[in-house]
Amino acid sequence: MVEHLHEILGNKPWPSLSPIECRHCSDGFTFLTPIGLHYYLPAYMTAEIVDAEEADVVIDRLIGLFQCARFYRDDCYVTFWRLVTHDQLATIGRWVDHYEIAYDFNDCTQSEVSKARTWLATLADARHSSNGG
Repeated sequence: MVEHLHEILGNKPWPSLSPIECRHCSDGFTFLTPIGLHYYLPAYMTAEIVDAEEADVVIDRLIGLFQCARFYRDDCYVTFWRLVTHDQLATIGRWVDHYEIAYDFNDCTQSEVSKARTWLATLADARHSSNGG
């Protein structure tokens, strides 16, 4: 699996990745380092918006980032979220809005969105507090 990720993602700038490439790596979040996931997250987030059919399961994997260790190892999960800036949190929030509108089809979706919004609010509050605000 790690070799597969390297073949697709290795040395490629995230804007150059196609929705198909993101789909082929959509189950690889657990193998990316926090820095790698931080770097490639915009590609995954935009893949579904650019071409939902080609991106396929990418959106399902992304919402898993807000479900804690179920999709990502605990230590890497915390490290990843510490890398995310205030502006990135806002962008992720807009992506969650898109997810909710595009995929509002069951109670599970609403639960995932609720967890995502809770995480984002908690992180935003923590950043605000640590910056003396």
